[in-house]
Amino acid sequence: MTRTRQVAMPLWLGVLIVLLGGCATDKDKDLPASAQLMAQGNRGVTAVAPEDGMIYINNDTTGKRVYAGQVHKGDSITVDREKKGVMINDRLVSEQQISTTNDYKIYFMPMTHSSDGTHNHDMMR
Repeated sequence: MTRTRQVAMPLWLGVLIVLLGGCATDKDKDLPASAQLMAQGNRGVTAVAPEDGMIYINNDTTGKRVYAGQVHKGDSITVDREKKGVMINDRLVSEQQISTTNDYKIYFMPMTHSSDGTHNHDMMR
């Protein structure tokens, strides 16, 4: 029994590390470093922009970008199957076939201001 534990414990730890490591790298590699996940799901995914910035909406099931665009503080962003696309403040900004079997993720990246008053975004990964 002791020998079984000596073999089984490292094996389980290895499996756990592999599984948790996979979860840590879910984020789309084409997202800016400071983009943060705001919402995800497969039905009526909604988020509100906490400040001016950029949103990135990815279909996590297919791995494709659904939409990317600028938003302002307070804007409501929705991935809406019934309206067939991405909505910002109840305005269709991207017509898409939205599937309830796919998982969608909304990421937000705040806009930074440089010393000369222009807007900057973080570098892509």
